[in-house]
Amino acid sequence: MVKRKGCQEPNAEGGPCGMAPLMDSDYCFAHDPRRARERTAARHKGGKNRRTMHGSPPPKTPPRLRDVVAIQHELERVLFDTLVMENSAQRSRTAGSLLAIALDCLKVGQVEERLVALETMVLQGPRRTA
Repeated sequence: MVKRKGCQEPNAEGGPCGMAPLMDSDYCFAHDPRRARERTAARHKGGKNRRTMHGSPPPKTPPRLRDVVAIQHELERVLFDTLVMENSAQRSRTAGSLLAIALDCLKVGQVEERLVALETMVLQGPRRTA
């Protein structure tokens, strides 16, 4: 078995790039002059994949996370952005983390509701039944 050399494009120090060359070339994908159109298409596709909500730009102002409902709304938006991405281990880990955070947020919301109900009962005083 013949060991192939790395890409022949010079690096910053003047030596070869070192990346694995393509099967039919002395250059890697990043440096092969015959692959310029493919690289352009890949960059274009990569730029689209970085956008959120099916290509819509990110919001111009940061989300206001002042209450449980606002946080739940933002978690839902981020989870949706994550789920429309290509399936990967990173996507699965991110979705799992977001779901765990959402579950904690629901618990906090329930505790908050119960606390408000208890405070309301205390402020109204004991009920008198006849």
